[in-house]
Amino acid sequence: MATRYIHKRTASDPPILDLPKAVGIAQDTDGVLKYSDNGTVRAIVAADKSQTLTNKTLAFQRETLAAAGTDQGSAAPITVGSLGLIKVTGADGTKGIRLPVASGGEAYVIRNTSGTLALNVYPATGGTIDGGSVNAAKSVAAATGLVFVAIAANEWWTA
Repeated sequence: MATRYIHKRTASDPPILDLPKAVGIAQDTDGVLKYSDNGTVRAIVAADKSQTLTNKTLAFQRETLAAAGTDQGSAAPITVGSLGLIKVTGADGTKGIRLPVASGGEAYVIRNTSGTLALNVYPATGGTIDGGSVNAAKSVAAATGLVFVAIAANEWWTA
């Protein structure tokens, strides 16, 4: 497993959160948290919601969820606020969890702890993931994780 950490690379570089697939989350010069997706820079937090990270702690909320149900309505809901680290147990290829309603700027790291079976992650009602069909699940492979970032109201993208 790769090491994940927050650090400053040099005195002039912004703080970066290193994640799988070399996704960097950084505060840009305009004060907006952004991440790079295959060379395209996207805002995580709208300018009116951003905060300066200097001398502040970036706190992740943790939650352990048991995958449940077989559709969006019966999937286990995430209950922690944004910047959640979600550890999911009990995935069996059909069970899932549900992301909360997003206004834009929310982010979750979701880890499927099943060693052999996929996990379904659903958006809230009316939402999409990676530009897919409304209310459709995103499959998270066994023993892997994905970062889910809401770039607009109920519009989730993964990295």
